[in-house]
Amino acid sequence: MHILEAAEIVLAKAKKPLSVAEITKRMMSSGLWTTDKPTPVATVGSALYVDIKKGGMRFVKVVKGVFALREYSSLGGGVKKNAKSKCMSQSAKRKEKNELGYVYILTNPCLKGMVKIGRTKRPVNVRSKDLYTSALPTPPEEYISLRTSKFVQVEDLVHRILTKLTRSRVNIRREFFKMSPEEAFEVLKDVSIVLDPDDRCFCRQGKEVPTIIPQKSRKSSSSMAGAIVRKHHVKGVMTWDGSKTQLARLIAQRAGKPGSFGHIQLMFADKGSKNRRRCPKASEWRKPLEDAGVKFDKDDFVRDWKCAKKTL
Repeated sequence: MHILEAAEIVLAKAKKPLSVAEITKRMMSSGLWTTDKPTPVATVGSALYVDIKKGGMRFVKVVKGVFALREYSSLGGGVKKNAKSKCMSQSAKRKEKNELGYVYILTNPCLKGMVKIGRTKRPVNVRSKDLYTSALPTPPEEYISLRTSKFVQVEDLVHRILTKLTRSRVNIRREFFKMSPEEAFEVLKDVSIVLDPDDRCFCRQGKEVPTIIPQKSRKSSSSMAGAIVRKHHVKGVMTWDGSKTQLARLIAQRAGKPGSFGHIQLMFADKGSKNRRRCPKASEWRKPLEDAGVKFDKDDFVRDWKCAKKTL
């Protein structure tokens, strides 16, 4: 018997909506339909969905995963109750998105020159107790925390700025950064202005801490995010991988002008190259390149760029 015919017989006998799992169970127990496939429930559900999508008039989807014959689709109060509870759970999820959480900065006396930046929905002192394991001789201490409804986005942006621009992250799988808590707080404060300018509060030990934060800027979030990048990208150690392009980018970043790496690349042109032309700002970039260990020829072009320091 065809799968749809068997489903129609089962639903006609039930005279009420049934879940796909119950339809499949009754079809197979009564011998109306059998299959060798490992997922019979998915097979039945797919057949019913496809039939309805093609304009079939026999079946009706009451809620997700629940079907009935068209003449019995208005019956089954329990199904409607489940649909209502489902809507309520979706509303609860939307409310959960706006709930408050914390982005914290923790220090530890045994980890000098290092901070942990993470997030939690619970009070920070409870989270810090969880982090105090047998691997640490002293408990973590809360330096400061940010209470905000956008704690997930704030933590993510802080981590990206510190990981990609400052190279201060100790391990990509861990939330520890080689920097002072004051520097970490400056980044956290700047990010909070961009992502949550109105509803944010800095706390320590559960008590609000007054901080001097400028009023909401008229600039767009994208321009303010760019300002944060320009402000914090020169901190930390940047490692050169040996390529000319990355060397130019690192030197431009260190000088606070990441968009000017093209001028530096002009100075790398090989002698006799068709693309060799003088850099209009050669005098400006010669000193940073010499500080990086690069050697020049008499024409202000780089003679040997491979001798640059591995750590800039």
